[in-house]
Amino acid sequence: MVVYTGKEANKREQDHGLKTVMKLVAGLEDAGRTVVADNFYSSIKLAELLLTRKTFYCGTLRSNRKGVPKKIVCTKVRKGQVYGKMSESGVRIIKWCDKREVLIMLTTCKDHKAELVNTGKQSRLTNEPIRKPKCV
Repeated sequence: MVVYTGKEANKREQDHGLKTVMKLVAGLEDAGRTVVADNFYSSIKLAELLLTRKTFYCGTLRSNRKGVPKKIVCTKVRKGQVYGKMSESGVRIIKWCDKREVLIMLTTCKDHKAELVNTGKQSRLTNEPIRKPKCV
């Protein structure tokens, strides 16, 4: 556990989420584990760094984060659609729409593709199978 006690000496913090996650996983890298986090900690830089340490990452990503491709943010997806891109470094960004648009998922897991899979549940209203990206 890392307790946040405020920013240091009235300076703007750089890469706070990245530093926090790296402190928490110290000693657990290089074992093929998967780190899951919310959009406060997520960044493409963090995902790439963890991937170099043989650690996978999966989480939501804020659309205004540095390095997020504008094409993904601007692409409109309708209910049941999914759109994704993968970088050369192995970081995959996925955008999909369920009831409303889920802005972006960030993953480095190899089996997380930009496609919908059955969740094993059915909609109460239509009895249709509920489908989501595997990273969700």
